[in-house]
Amino acid sequence: MLSAIKTIVSRRSRKRCVAGMLALTFVSGCHGRHYYRKQAECEAQAVLAEKQADPRWTFGAIPLWPDPRSRFAEVQSVDCPCMPTDDPAALYLSPKPQRPDEVCPVAEGRGYLELLPPIDFTEDGSAGSVSAVQQDPLAPPDETPRVLSPRTAYEVGLINSREYQSRKESLYLAALDVTLERFAFGPQFFATQSAAYEHVGHLLPGGDRQSHLTLDRDGLGNVVGPGETPGSEAPNGQTVNSFVGPGPLAGSGLGVGKLFPSGAALLVQFANRTVFEFSGPFKGTFSQSELSLDVVQPLLQGGGQAVTLEPLTQAERNLLYELRSFARFQREFFVSVASGSDLDQGARLEVSQQSDQSSDGQRRRVGVLPLIEQLQTLRNEQRNLERLQEHLKRFEAFHRAEEVSLIQVDQVRQDVAQARSRVIRARQRYFSNLDRLKIQLGMPTDTPLVLDESTLAQFELNETNCRLPYLPEELAEINVDGQSLAQTALSERLDLMNSRAALVDYWRKIAVSANGLLGVLDVSYNGSWLTTDPIFSSQPLDFDASRGRHRVGLNMELPLVRKRERNIYFATLIEYQQARRRLMLAEDTVKLEVRSALRSWVRARENFEIQREAVLLACRRVDQARRILELPPRANEVRDLGPNAARNLLEAQQDLVDAQNDLVQSWVDFQIARLELLRDLESLDVNDPANTEFTPTSLSEELPVPPEPLPSL
Repeated sequence: MLSAIKTIVSRRSRKRCVAGMLALTFVSGCHGRHYYRKQAECEAQAVLAEKQADPRWTFGAIPLWPDPRSRFAEVQSVDCPCMPTDDPAALYLSPKPQRPDEVCPVAEGRGYLELLPPIDFTEDGSAGSVSAVQQDPLAPPDETPRVLSPRTAYEVGLINSREYQSRKESLYLAALDVTLERFAFGPQFFATQSAAYEHVGHLLPGGDRQSHLTLDRDGLGNVVGPGETPGSEAPNGQTVNSFVGPGPLAGSGLGVGKLFPSGAALLVQFANRTVFEFSGPFKGTFSQSELSLDVVQPLLQGGGQAVTLEPLTQAERNLLYELRSFARFQREFFVSVASGSDLDQGARLEVSQQSDQSSDGQRRRVGVLPLIEQLQTLRNEQRNLERLQEHLKRFEAFHRAEEVSLIQVDQVRQDVAQARSRVIRARQRYFSNLDRLKIQLGMPTDTPLVLDESTLAQFELNETNCRLPYLPEELAEINVDGQSLAQTALSERLDLMNSRAALVDYWRKIAVSANGLLGVLDVSYNGSWLTTDPIFSSQPLDFDASRGRHRVGLNMELPLVRKRERNIYFATLIEYQQARRRLMLAEDTVKLEVRSALRSWVRARENFEIQREAVLLACRRVDQARRILELPPRANEVRDLGPNAARNLLEAQQDLVDAQNDLVQSWVDFQIARLELLRDLESLDVNDPANTEFTPTSLSEELPVPPEPLPSL
């Protein structure tokens, strides 16, 4: 064996040996990055799959990286992307420590446009089922507009939404925390080695050993202990950095360490020191090894499963909270795209309060349903302008026939001017909010889009017989009492489940912080065995019990100074009480959301019936006023239409367009209230076509069937 070692470390191969060790120690380049990245990704996916133990938060495989059709899909290497184009001033005025092979602009994908069918406007401004009012004057002239439906808006949002992608990344970050905390309790292997070649001139002390190579253990191996998860904080504010025990032991050389749930730490290590003398009287090889075993068990502070397993327990629970939050976020995101509601619960409650305090309520601006309302309002206003222009021509003819005064003609002209202004405002509002919806969906604002108008066909008014043939006379009703709905929300809401679990987290922290008040009493054992002295014989594996050493010790500290620990314990008691109050507030808030959405449902349903009848009444008034103007004069008489002819017609026409706008508003309010109620009941199925086609059944048919409970421990 010794002759083989001497051959390896000959003068010729000495440099190759050192270079090979460095290459193995410091893995660099994109291949090494790819290996570690794939390893982390696979472990995180396995942990995520393990936690999906309930159908209410089961998604199957959750891909981390954006969809290839996404706007921000990475088209280059994830591990080694090329350098993006830098700011010229920053590039010139700062050091350049890295020299990239190439510089490329930030690429934006456009595959998501495949989900949106193209459409072309004809010369008259129409485009199939899309009206001319949707032709945006600021749209790029050389790009074909795309049709956005309620369903495709949600699908594009899933691909392009920055918030949705960030929530997926939060899932993986929480899963990585779990993998690190679990690793802290597994066997942790280490291998450290140092190599030093030394040449000493013969006139200096030690010159009799002019050239030698020393292989020895040096430094401690990398050790992962509990509570080291970086930045791991759950939505409820709980962190994992609460471990106070001694943790795993670090070693050098070749060995393995392990931390046990009781807080005990085990370390087995093998160390060898080998010296190759290449010249002088001591020329040869000298090698000696040491085998050691260390065990430490804390009995008071830092001991026991309650303290040792707390970081792992919190990390595991944090991942469950993230999964539930992600499941709820999918419903919140669906409703946000559809209605424009805020993703944050607190912001939604504030908007709801401000709307209740306002006399007419605040109209939402962004979202598919608000845009449907704004588009229909624009169509109503455009149609109203066309009708007023027809009335103006008629009254100008009446004036030439001296049947009405100039005052009445000017009244019609004034209403025409006001109608033009209302069309301009409605158009500006619609296109501006359409651009805001593009930002919400992660699309560039200059992407030409038009809304699918198939939903608006039901609002077509047959002015000949004053009927709404495609619009139902009433909307879906609620067949469940409010108390049952509140109880359903309390039992099914995923955020409430997290809040209840978070209260237990704070409860556990009481015992953990109380452990810090104890004194220190650690039992330790150290055993080591040496091989023979290399001066007599170099046998690096010749261990003997006669050359062993054993040591058992106690490490003690009386709890005389525990000011910091006392304050932490006292703060934990306060935080637990605060968590109890937050849970009560969360339950009350859930009830408030359900009751508010229920009232909005009922109000919108009743308003819909009222406004539907108001449209028909206003239509009949316009028809009657127009028929009066069309009556022929009596024989040999000049017809005098009276001083109020114009005003009667204009008021009826204005009441008609107002009623039409109120009708679509009440319909949109109903659809939003329904979606928000289903979201707050945790029963919204984002894959149900009825939720994007807006053809709901009664609420009792949409409530979820509670799943089987998890087995109790």
